[in-house]
Amino acid sequence: MKKNTKLAVLKILRCALLCLSIGFGFSALHLKAEDNASTLAEGDEIAVDKDHSSKYLENKKAMEKAGAESKRIVGAWYIAGGAGTGFVGANDGFVNPGGPITVNTNFSTVLGILGGYHWLDTETHLAWTVDAEAAYIGTGHYLSLPNMNTALNIGAFMVNGTVGYHIGNFEPYIGFGVGAVVVNAEVASANIGTNWAFAFQPIAGVRYFITAHWMAAAQFEWIWTDTLSGYNLGATQVTVGHAMIPLGLLAIGYAF
Repeated sequence: MKKNTKLAVLKILRCALLCLSIGFGFSALHLKAEDNASTLAEGDEIAVDKDHSSKYLENKKAMEKAGAESKRIVGAWYIAGGAGTGFVGANDGFVNPGGPITVNTNFSTVLGILGGYHWLDTETHLAWTVDAEAAYIGTGHYLSLPNMNTALNIGAFMVNGTVGYHIGNFEPYIGFGVGAVVVNAEVASANIGTNWAFAFQPIAGVRYFITAHWMAAAQFEWIWTDTLSGYNLGATQVTVGHAMIPLGLLAIGYAF
């Protein structure tokens, strides 16, 4: 009886140990699985974060580069007015009937206004402008007709382009313009006609940037015109050939 009791107790203990070992085994496997899952999750999370960080840095650099490139070219609209002097000359003028005529050259006051757009490349220091210009070249010029003088009123309307180099606050430049001149002629206060002619001009000058908005400029222009014809003094027809008008302007401008 005792022997059977001992055998029963041993069997119970064996079953208990088996159950405990199985339980511990499942627990260990569960913990290991959780640990592996946690490790994978953490690894995945780190990988995603690194990937996002890398993409963020790449995008940031791209945006900074684009921003730097966009800021490399700066520009502004401007308007300027100035005054100076001009000297008019002409050749090939004549009257019909009659003969050759000359223009009595004389210095006169020139008034001008211009407006346009200015670009500056901050890396190369090159600068460009495109502007429209209107100038009044005064009345100090006369055609020497037989027995009379004809007063000329001259205006110019040009579209100009320049290229310059920015050095500190200074910007020397050269350029070229095309447009037209208009010349009105009077004899003894009687108007004998107003005519237009094609014109072009080389340009040279220097700008000085006083502040971010204000600038001053000294500009030299040499206007060349086509033949001006169509002036009528009774039965006499007057033609002015190829006027040459060197002029200089001192101007002050404002950039918006």
